[in-house]
Amino acid sequence: METFEIEEQPKEKEAVKKRHYIRLSVILLSAGISLFWVIFLWGFIEKGTIALGFNATIFLILILLLFQELNPNNKLYAKKNFQWFIPLSLVMLSFSLYENPFIKIVTIFIYPIIFTLFYNYSMLQNREKINWDHTFFGALVVRLFQFLAKFADAIGAYSSVLIKSSDNRKSNLKRVLLGITILMLVSFFIIIPLLSAADKIFAEKVEFLIIWFQNLLSETTFAKVVVFLFLAVVFLAMGIAWKKPFKFKNNAKETKQVDSIVSGIIISGILLLYILFLSIQVKYLWVNELPVNFNVTESLVKSGFWQLFTLTVINLGIFFVSFQKTNKFVQKILLVFTGASFLLLGSAAQRMIMYVTYYGFSYEKFYALYTVLFCGILLIWLLSRFFIKKRANIIKAVCFLFLWMFAIVTILPVERFVIQSNVALAELSKSRIKLYELTMLSNDVLGYVEENKDYFYQTENYSDINDVKKYDTWALWVFNQNKILREKKFYEMNLSNIFQNQNSD
Repeated sequence: METFEIEEQPKEKEAVKKRHYIRLSVILLSAGISLFWVIFLWGFIEKGTIALGFNATIFLILILLLFQELNPNNKLYAKKNFQWFIPLSLVMLSFSLYENPFIKIVTIFIYPIIFTLFYNYSMLQNREKINWDHTFFGALVVRLFQFLAKFADAIGAYSSVLIKSSDNRKSNLKRVLLGITILMLVSFFIIIPLLSAADKIFAEKVEFLIIWFQNLLSETTFAKVVVFLFLAVVFLAMGIAWKKPFKFKNNAKETKQVDSIVSGIIISGILLLYILFLSIQVKYLWVNELPVNFNVTESLVKSGFWQLFTLTVINLGIFFVSFQKTNKFVQKILLVFTGASFLLLGSAAQRMIMYVTYYGFSYEKFYALYTVLFCGILLIWLLSRFFIKKRANIIKAVCFLFLWMFAIVTILPVERFVIQSNVALAELSKSRIKLYELTMLSNDVLGYVEENKDYFYQTENYSDINDVKKYDTWALWVFNQNKILREKKFYEMNLSNIFQNQNSD
């Protein structure tokens, strides 16, 4: 079994003590993080994202502290790590700012990926020279799953703390735990039942202890114990696996050139097909007014969005395979192809803006428009590569751009922006906005709705008589959102919730 050590150090007495202290702190921190999970994050899957607030931010900070403690010489908050540490910190902070359930759901899946990627990137030797390609991500995946082979080492580390101390004598912690266990068994199975049978007053006084012990033996408690033990081992195993520098090289050889004739034919063929497509779609590229039929409008806007998204992916693929790997003529064709992409970008943006003007913002429309902005910045960056001789690390640039734009959108008051924009747009003569549809928003806008209660209750835009029944939609929404706030535990709150509670008081 591999000995769990933080780093190689001389065997002087002080160095050994320091190594032992760091080792013990990492073990206790791993156990503490798993304990924090079962106490403050237990059951959030059933409750939903409303249960993620200050608790989620603190949990993620504790994870960061664990990996910092494992590698004290690699300061995660150092200036060299600012380009990824700052946006990652914003994502962690976002749980404590707003309710915003949509972005929280996305963050739950995205955060582990970006943390794994950029933390291990910080552990790379000569990281600025590494080209992010399939070999890099392959090595990253291998490093990621190395923690599975460290389970035995993690269990051994916990056992060494519980069973033996640094001087090989029986640990006081083990003796304390053994004494508490025996005391509880004797008390609850022998002494308390006997004394309760002899004195009813005593039985009433210790009833809460019996209830507590029964809850302690419940299925939920058993499940928490199992999850606690599992997470404690997983976190420590990940720490052991990722404590060493990430050794990887893929840039020793010169960039392989792509056959100019083959690449020229492929890029030219795609460009011709794209031009043909644009010539057929030219009358739909720029529209002055959207159709009255909502389904037709939705199809028109979404088709432009997905055309842009698909074209951006194609652009990335072509750039990754052929950029700066072919002759100048093929590079010029690639330049024309990238430039032509801005036609679809402008068309998609124009359709989306008109769609929002007519029908207002929603989660889907806001993030779709944000994606269009992402594609625009990315296309501008790709276009700029033609005028810069330095080799382009394309995938790395895409990952960092995504990280920053994702981090920024997580801390934006999206719901407040959505509802205020829709209220303003609803005043336009061509508006087709139905304000009651905004009841899909969370309590981030509760204060705004309550401040403008008369407006929301009386200015509903009904399209037919069947919509009259929705007149009380906002009243019901306000009631439900206040109920959600009242039922929240203090550690599930966020700053937006606190402000809402203060306003309601």
